[in-house]
Amino acid sequence: MEPITEDQLRGCVAETMKMEPAEIEVSEELYDQGMNSLQLVSVLTWLQEKGYDVSFADLAEDTRLTAWIELLDS
Repeated sequence: MEPITEDQLRGCVAETMKMEPAEIEVSEELYDQGMNSLQLVSVLTWLQEKGYDVSFADLAEDTRLTAWIELLDS
C-alpha cells in the first residue's frame, strides 16, 4: 500500500465536495466547510479501496484533513 499524500486526500475531498482543492482548509473541520455524512462515506470508501483499515467513526471523530493524515500515517 502506497501512502496517501495530503494533496491526494485533499483532492479526493474537494472532488467529493465539488470544490477546488485550494478551497479546503486543512486545519478546519470539514463538516464546518460543508461536508455531509454521505460525502464522508465516499471518502471512506476511497480510502478503503486504497487499502486503509479505517471506519466511519475514525474519520467522523475529527474531520480536519490534518487529523486524517495523522490517522492514516499511524
